[in-house]
Amino acid sequence: MGTWKELVDTTSTQTLSGKTLDTATVATTQSASDNSTKIATTAYVDAQAAQGDKTLANKKIWVGGSLGMKAEVDVSGDVTTTNAGVFSIGADAVTYTKMQNVATANRVLGSTSADGVVSEVQVTTAMIATDNITSALIADEQINSEHFADGSIDTEHIANDAVTASKLAHDLALVGNVSVSGNLTVSGTHITTATETLAIADNTIVLNADLTATTDVDAGIVVERGGSGENATFYWDEGDDRWRFGTNVEADLSTSPTYVADVMQVRIDGGYNSSSEEVPVGHLQYHSGAIYVRTA
Repeated sequence: MGTWKELVDTTSTQTLSGKTLDTATVATTQSASDNSTKIATTAYVDAQAAQGDKTLANKKIWVGGSLGMKAEVDVSGDVTTTNAGVFSIGADAVTYTKMQNVATANRVLGSTSADGVVSEVQVTTAMIATDNITSALIADEQINSEHFADGSIDTEHIANDAVTASKLAHDLALVGNVSVSGNLTVSGTHITTATETLAIADNTIVLNADLTATTDVDAGIVVERGGSGENATFYWDEGDDRWRFGTNVEADLSTSPTYVADVMQVRIDGGYNSSSEEVPVGHLQYHSGAIYVRTA
């Protein structure tokens, strides 16, 4: 006898009871990778629909549009990304307008330590690299003497011919040996030396060198004898137009007193004679081939 089969009307609703569905026809836990014609549960379908489209081009992201629809877009502008999800900020992309404003005056954004957080800090000397402040960054006439350490200015740091007479004190005391390689010009009224030895290489000493016209002032050399002794003089007598030597208390090269002196006359021909006459002290004269010298 044949087997009766129950027919299913596809145009109406029917209730299946007492029937077992083959596992090849329906599954309560459908697999996402299964592309068969299995019947899935409502929970599975909702989960799959919630995930949306799973395909996305390389280095693109989903962005919702104004209509609420998603779209694939490139990550562009100042920020880029890799397909591993690594984002990078472009060079010079972070401008000052993108940064926090400085709240305190005379501050900069930075850190006082290598791993510190960027914050408002004051610039200190420790933050300035060695040799970073050059002369071009220093305003003119801003460094004064209080900023020089003692002994910091030596001869190597003074330019040649930079120290002029106007930079020297009026009363200048030099300690140690002083050597002048050029000409020495003294414009004062006195030169005083306390040396024990005076050596002059020139064989001619010029006195009254600043005279520009005939003078009636006697000129010569005065030897200071000290105490109450009269100074010794050797000078040119402008009045008598001759050399004189003798003693002079006031050391002003005034005319010395005269004495009766023995005079020896030496002639050019080698002969000589002596005579006594009144002549000034130390009278030395050459006239008409004769030299007259007081000998007593």
